[in-house]
Formats: sequence, C-alpha cells, structure tokens
Amino acid sequence: MIHMITYNLKLFLRSIKGILPFVVMLIFIGLTYYPGTNTTIQTAVTTSCFFMFFLMIYIGYILCNNDLDISEQCIYVRCRNKINYYLYKVICVLIFSIVLNLILFTSACLFSIGSKNALTIILWYISAVSVGFCGGAMGQMFHPAIINNRKFSTVFIILISTLCACKTNIINSHPVLHYLFFVFPPIENFTSICQISNWGEFIIIAKETLIFLIYGIIYETLKSFIWEKRKFLM
Repeated sequence: MIHMITYNLKLFLRSIKGILPFVVMLIFIGLTYYPGTNTTIQTAVTTSCFFMFFLMIYIGYILCNNDLDISEQCIYVRCRNKINYYLYKVICVLIFSIVLNLILFTSACLFSIGSKNALTIILWYISAVSVGFCGGAMGQMFHPAIINNRKFSTVFIILISTLCACKTNIINSHPVLHYLFFVFPPIENFTSICQISNWGEFIIIAKETLIFLIYGIIYETLKSFIWEKRKFLM
C-alpha cells in the first residue's frame, strides 16, 4: 500500500501538470495576502476552502488520468487485493487535501487579521480537508473510463465547477432543480461554518464535515465501480 501511494505521488509530481497546482496556490496566496490587504481570518478560511475545492477537482482528474499508464496497469494486475488498489487511490486524494490545506491554513494564520482561536482553526482545517477530499473525488468522476474524450472532460469539469459555485442561486431561482442539484456537494455551507465561534455550534462543523466526506466516498465508490467494470478498455 505504502509503495503504491509513494509511486502515485511521484508520478503526479514529476510532470508539469503536477507542479501547476502548487504554482497556482502560491499565486492565490500572493494575491490574497499582498501587502496592504487586511484580510480577516474568516474571509481567508472561506476563500481558501472554495479555492481548494476547485483545485482538488483538477488534481483528482489528473490523478485518475495516470491510470492509463502501462506501469499503473501492472500495479493493478499485480495487486492481489483489489480493495487495497482502490483504497490507495482514495488515500492519495486525501494526502493532497491534507498537505495543500495545511499550506493555505498556515498562510491564513500568519497573514490574516482578527482573533484566532486554535481550536476553531483546527476544526475549520478538518472541515476544509473534507471539502478538498470531496473535490478530488468529484474530479475523479471524469475518469477516462467514464468520459473517454478529454476535450469533453475539460468542458464538463468547467461546467460542473460553475454549477457547484452557483448552486444556491440557481436553486433559489428555480426550486424544482433542488432534486437535480442534490448530486453536487453543498460547498456554500462552508461560509456559515466560518462564522461559528462558540462551543454550542461546533456540532454543525462536524455535521458538514461528515456530509462532505460522504459525498467524497460516494464519488470514489461510483468511480471505482465503473473502473472495475471497464478497466483499461477505453
């Protein structure tokens, strides 16, 4: 398991596509905290969470495209326990969410203004990791086994990302779409989470964190099921 995870991370980071998310994240940090910007901790955390969700969609998509490599096919064939194979894919997405959110939250704590409660920030961080994991899992839903045309995949990624960002406004204008948009995670809820500042409301953070994790697990399970059926037959 550890060797598979290490290999997958190295495979991702060795290409320009793997370095690009880190470059974009550094640009985001620079624009958010450039000298003279008085960004509050709540605004910084909320913005970082939304940014991480969309960045992880891209990372999840790039990770699943590595499945087409010959070396990846060898790993699949040699892996005796197929559950471990799919589990290591989930862990890779989670690792990226943990590391990238750690960088963003460290920047938020160092460069933002306002009162900073350690416990609250930790809870925000855990919730942000779940949001990032959900985004990465959603990105893997554009797996080549599901959409084998990369141009269409790119278009769908942009479309779905836009719908996720505008979900609340669209539902308010057309309530009947509530049942259709239920397949998209409620990332807009993170805005209200960042306003929580007392112990009595911390249960809300736990609830929303669990919701994001459930969405991510559903996406990963569905992707793995389709991949197991089609495998490398694109």
